[in-house]
This record gives sequence, C-alpha cells and structure tokens, in this order.
Amino acid sequence: MASATLAELIGRLVNDGSELIDKQIELAKQEVKDDLGEVVATAKTGAIAAGLALAAGLLATIWLFTAVIWFFNWLGEKLLGLAGLGWLGASLGWLIGLIIVAVLGWISYRTIMRTVRRGKSIRPLARTRTTLKEDLEWVRQLRTPSAK
Repeated sequence: MASATLAELIGRLVNDGSELIDKQIELAKQEVKDDLGEVVATAKTGAIAAGLALAAGLLATIWLFTAVIWFFNWLGEKLLGLAGLGWLGASLGWLIGLIIVAVLGWISYRTIMRTVRRGKSIRPLARTRTTLKEDLEWVRQLRTPSAK
C-alpha cells in the first residue's frame, strides 16, 4: 500500500465508487421488483374484496332504500291521507330516501379521499435510502482527515 502511486490510489477510489454505485442500482432494481410483486398481489386481493363489498353494499342499499320508501309512503298515506294529502305523504318516503343516499355518498367520498391521501404518503425503497445514507456517511468518514 505504501508503494502505490497517487494515480493507482485514485484509480482504486474510482473503481470502488463505480462498484458501489452499481451495487446501489442493483439493490434499487431488486427492491422495486420485490415491492412491485407485493403491491400487485395486494391490489388484486383488494380489488376482489372491494368488488364483493360493492355488490353486497349495492344489494343492501337497494333493499334499505326500498324499505324506507315503502315505510314512509305507508306512514305518510296514513297520516296525511285523512286530510286528503296522501300524495304528499307518499312523496315523503322518496325525499327521506334521497337524503339517506346523499349522506352515504358524502361519507364514502370522504373515506375514499382519505385513503388516496394515505396511499400518496407511502415512501418506497426504504432499504435503498438506508444504504445510501450509510454509504454517504462512510464517504464522509473517508474524506475527513484522521486526527493523529
């Protein structure tokens, strides 16, 4: 080591730096592949679950909406039918049903937007960032002249 020239030392340093960069690129590629497989599997499972939940929710909503409309139509007819305003009582069921649908839609929209914001905050390539920070610290230590 003592007999190495300055040019040889610089050549070794450049080669080591190049090798380090190549390894970092390979690590990033591998991490992206690993994360991509996990993301795709999770997305497939989530899509299937969302489809089933959507179908169940749609059927439940149709049933509930119909039940509410029929109940309030019946109630309005009984209460306002005596005064000759049965049509107004029947309209009450539709109005209440529309209010319920609007509230459920608003809650769903807020939940979806919260989920989208949470998805945007995910930080990928954690291992690559960690090793790059370690490499940067290592290079800083190499550049700092040692106190003798």
